[in-house]
Amino acid sequence: MVEIKRGRIRKEAGQRPQVLPRTEATGGRLVEKTFTEEAARNEAARCMQCSTVCDKCVEVCPNRANYTYIVGAVKSTLPTIAYENGKLVVIGEELFKVAQTRQIVHLHDFCNECGNCASFCVHHGKPYQDKPRLFLQECDFKLEDNNAFYITGNTIRSRDGGMESKLKIRKDGFIFKNHLVLMSLSIDFKIKEMTLERGFGGVLSLRKVAEMSLLFNGITTSLPFLFEDWAK
Repeated sequence: MVEIKRGRIRKEAGQRPQVLPRTEATGGRLVEKTFTEEAARNEAARCMQCSTVCDKCVEVCPNRANYTYIVGAVKSTLPTIAYENGKLVVIGEELFKVAQTRQIVHLHDFCNECGNCASFCVHHGKPYQDKPRLFLQECDFKLEDNNAFYITGNTIRSRDGGMESKLKIRKDGFIFKNHLVLMSLSIDFKIKEMTLERGFGGVLSLRKVAEMSLLFNGITTSLPFLFEDWAK
């Protein structure tokens, strides 16, 4: 990780391939040549390895509102749910996969929306808006309609589209509740029980359950001081 960080702070010019003089660019000859092996290696060495580590928004935030947290690589099969003939039924499966183990969470309480992280983002994103927004106070969390998370005890809560979802983490699995369903799941996301809260059309995905579980485990394991210091 230290070597990657050092590589990211160096500014090195890109390699330019050799080009034929105009007088020789005839007869369908290749005008722009391919890299030599040395040039290709030098160009590849300029890679910032954003697929491995992308902490720029953490480094440039003047208020320390962005944090890195670590998760394990995940590949799970999630059931999909529908409401048919007055009851909930499992109608299929979908893949949930997370390959990058270093993730970013945005601590909304510390942010003044200066936009610094957006200016430096190597992916042209807006981390203070795009990354999961964690709130330390329940009263602030309740005022948000979208992309808001709040952790208390062994429970993580989320707000999207003005609706709240709640996931309780247990040793043997999860209890998930939103405005549509209440369900008990095993640790590998198999449904044990499910109860209808409100009828709905279409298909209900459980990706939200997997995402909330990943976020809870990653943040509470990597950044426990956020909750310890706030509790004091």
